[in-house]
Amino acid sequence: MSEIENTLNDFGRQLVNSLKSSLQNAKPGASLDNDIDFTLQTNGDAYNLQLSLPSYYKWIDGGRKPGRFPSPQVLTNWINNKGLKLSSKKIRASSSKTLSPQNENKSLAFLIGRKIATKGISATNFYSNVVNNNAFTQLNTALSIALKQTCLNQLSI
Repeated sequence: MSEIENTLNDFGRQLVNSLKSSLQNAKPGASLDNDIDFTLQTNGDAYNLQLSLPSYYKWIDGGRKPGRFPSPQVLTNWINNKGLKLSSKKIRASSSKTLSPQNENKSLAFLIGRKIATKGISATNFYSNVVNNNAFTQLNTALSIALKQTCLNQLSI
């Protein structure tokens, strides 16, 4: 493995660890940290470092102002992916009906959507505090050192 590849792998691991740590500090118990990862692809002398996060990370990072309901379909998909269930304690005692799993998820999506519409989501800045100009300046410095070492290794052969 080349010095540049090692540097990019180190940067990717450090970035993922910093994001997970930042998320846990900002929003303890968040399960998004299980979905943060990176991949490094090489194609000759070209490198592609790709950070992967679920698309809803932007709402956790930047928050959302109160106002409109979020998309019920997006919330239902999120509920299904997370395996969330509506607690029977949350259903009114006057209701003697049992909800089908599909209607239960729709009800839960409505309740979550109503809370978001009325109170919004506060910003955590877990992403923007980590992935910023400082991180890329550090990467630039580390890559410069790795490139210098690679050139020196090539010249000394």
